[in-house]
Formats: sequence, C-alpha cells, structure tokens
Amino acid sequence: MVSKILLVGADEDTRRRCKDMLSSAGYELLFADTPSPALTTLRRENPVLVLLDISHSTEGIFEFITAVRVENNLPIVLRTGTETEALAIEALAFGADDYLLTTTGINEMAARLLAIIRRHKPQSSGALRVGEVIINPEKRTVYVNHIPINLTPTEFDLLAILMSAPRKIFSRQALRQSLPGNTSNHAIVAHIRNLRAKITPHTNTNPIETVYGRGYRFMPEDDE
Repeated sequence: MVSKILLVGADEDTRRRCKDMLSSAGYELLFADTPSPALTTLRRENPVLVLLDISHSTEGIFEFITAVRVENNLPIVLRTGTETEALAIEALAFGADDYLLTTTGINEMAARLLAIIRRHKPQSSGALRVGEVIINPEKRTVYVNHIPINLTPTEFDLLAILMSAPRKIFSRQALRQSLPGNTSNHAIVAHIRNLRAKITPHTNTNPIETVYGRGYRFMPEDDE
C-alpha cells in the first residue's frame, strides 16, 4: 500500500511541485483546501504526515492541530512565510512538530518530510526508565509516575534523545542534528517548554534541566 501525505491549504503551483517530488519518492499526495475538509480526508485516508500551509491563510490552524492531536499522533509540519513564522512557532504548543519556510526549496522540503516520516516509524527497542519516566521507543509511549503522557512525535523524539544518556548535556545544535529536518533553535526551545509542561506536573522536580550556555540534560530525580 502506498503511504499518503496530506497537504492542506497550498496554492496550485506548490501542490504540483510537491506532488511531482513526493510521487517520485513513492508517496501519494492528498489535498485539502482548508483545515475543515482536511479532517474528513485525514480520517478517511490515514496519511502518514500532514503538511499544513499557512503562507496564505492562518484561519483555523490551532483548532485543526488540536483536533488532529485528539485522534492521531502523526507528524504535523507547517509551511510558513516569514510574516507568519511567529504563529508557526506558537503552533508547536498546540501539537505541531516542525515548520518549514516557503523559501525552502521543494527538493529540500521533500527530503526533510521523508526524514520525519522515517524517524517516526516504530523502532524495535525496549522500554527505558529514568527516575519516574518510562519511555518505550517501539510502542512510542511515555509514562510518568504510571500516568500516560501524550506527546507529539517530535516531543517524543526529543525526550528519547535526552533520556538515552541521562546527565549528558545536549546542545541545541546536537538536538537539531539528531532530529529529522534540521529543526530550528526556536522550535527546540518551544518543544522543550512543552515537554516540561507535560512532564513536570507528575513529578516532584523538573527532570529536563537547562545548563545555561550549553544546552539541556535529563536528570534522574535522585540526582536533584
């Protein structure tokens, strides 16, 4: 079965160029003009990624991302112009995984989307526990103090990187290079903030520590 990517809100030229590039990579590209019909298409077609173009219209993007996240954990990537980049960063808090500027070439954009898709396929490795946080890369589940935590795909990947080497300091550059698509520094900061907001209420401490001027590290609770 051919995997599908849902492109929402793009103009005809962008649709045509994306279709040509992604079809050559073996993916079927689906289209929706606005977020509202996109939800219907998503539920019917089960795409592996949503590319939400907000370069022309930002109407309903937060409601759309929230609705997708209630039902699905597939990657959501925004395509944005510089004038709406701040909204794209804000959308990360609602469950988006990354954003690409419209100045990104079609070839690079396709490569980054495919890297995100590959990254989010289940991996065959066992669960890892650090303090009160348990992460299972194969099932892509996270539990904090036995409470299931709902993370976006990119939040999950970031947490898995940090937990893979407790106490090790990861710079923003190192985290960016470990994630698909060369995620921006702004996105890393936003995702770390979102992770803390989801994990900290269920622990006695904040396990994701900022080491000023150097980066971030995951600290086991008994190290605090």
